[in-house]
Amino acid sequence: MCIGNNFTQIIEKDRQKIGLIYEEKTLSYEQLVQHIGSIQQYLLDTLGTQEKTRRIALKLGNEPSFIEVFFASVMLGYSCIPLDPKWTDEQLDYVLKNSKPDLIVTNDLYQEMLQVTSCSLRSFAKLGDLFYIGYTSGSTGRPKGFMRNQQSWIDSFNGSNEAFQISEHDIIAAPGPLCHSLSLFAAVYAIHIGATFILHRHFEGQGVIASLQKYNATTMFVVPTMLKAMLDQKYDEVLSIAKILSSGAKWLPTQKQEIRRLFPNSERIEFYGASETSYISYLNEEGFNRYPNSVGKVFPGVTVTIKGQNGHKLRANEIGLIFVNSTMLFSGYLEDQIDSALNELTVGDLGYISEDGYLTLVGRQKNMIISGGLNIYPEEIEAFLKKHTCVEEAAVVGVPDEYWGEKVVALIKIKSRQALSKEDIVSFCKSGLSSYKCPKVFYSVQDFPYTSSGKIARTQLDVSIGSEIL
Repeated sequence: MCIGNNFTQIIEKDRQKIGLIYEEKTLSYEQLVQHIGSIQQYLLDTLGTQEKTRRIALKLGNEPSFIEVFFASVMLGYSCIPLDPKWTDEQLDYVLKNSKPDLIVTNDLYQEMLQVTSCSLRSFAKLGDLFYIGYTSGSTGRPKGFMRNQQSWIDSFNGSNEAFQISEHDIIAAPGPLCHSLSLFAAVYAIHIGATFILHRHFEGQGVIASLQKYNATTMFVVPTMLKAMLDQKYDEVLSIAKILSSGAKWLPTQKQEIRRLFPNSERIEFYGASETSYISYLNEEGFNRYPNSVGKVFPGVTVTIKGQNGHKLRANEIGLIFVNSTMLFSGYLEDQIDSALNELTVGDLGYISEDGYLTLVGRQKNMIISGGLNIYPEEIEAFLKKHTCVEEAAVVGVPDEYWGEKVVALIKIKSRQALSKEDIVSFCKSGLSSYKCPKVFYSVQDFPYTSSGKIARTQLDVSIGSEIL
């Protein structure tokens, strides 16, 4: 069954069931189907029915139009290309030239589409068809296009049902931008299974909390930075949230406990994956109690192998490059013109698997620092630094050094109204890190450069953005 092919069954059960909630307005599944039918007719009238490999660029914000055009297009067998409004003009121009869309849908064109007499839904798609061309955040240089086929997301939906016990009875929120894979996946997943999806025009901590409370949301897909922004607000407890699904960065144990203040009844689940892989592993409450620093057990239908530098499989607890095999993998990068699913993939993460199957990440291969001939993973040091009560955020980089080869340097954003001395932070690092992992120099920064997906843009880090902590 392809994406969107459940609409008939959903409407047969309850024609007036709410599909979308947006800015205090609702759209029933009946209304969604009417809109999608009109959009499909417009696309067929404009682009014809002979060429199924049409590409539709979505120059739309977080609005119902985005979701409706997305479903209308992929059900016809077309590919959708979400455009990120945060891209520079140069990046946008590159993406359009690179992806070569047959049509760019704007808000004005969407309104024109709705004027077409509504027709019954059509679905020409097949499971092997490409349906989504996403682009990396493009924090440096040009965004890179990756392709997904229908089967990869259908299998991801089925895996979500099994691992997270989500169903059509849930009210799901994902307050991030639809141009990013996490929120787009959550929205399409929710509508595909017949659940209700709460759509936010933009992320704002207090506003998101209010909508979760008002509409009794049960499930939320987020990144940790969003949770932190919500916890920084004045709020009442959100009792309805049963599951928080987080990806994009590791939750520290202290952060995970803090979440209980706002969402006291929630099951806190982390999952590890990438735009190219979908799910790799997930860490539920039981797993967190056993291996709090891991990213959990391997996701249903996924095989993970740890390999050494020569490509051979490593034993339990040995650190190496993580390779993933599943039917949820992407179909390659657009520039490479790969049209079939890959058998095995690595996204450059390093880690190890315990004897009882829990996967732990230690860093990114490209971020690894070699100092004095020893491999150092900056992510490990960053996680430790963020345990200090005065540290809000931290990033660790390697700086060329004549003696060490690379010198470990820490950039630290200190919490407001807090003071941090060099003696204090050096003593703290020595209390929990091996001597060779302790940063040689510490810099205080006012803020970090971030990608549009909310992660620190490592390639833009430079000690010149801070002042040395003395």
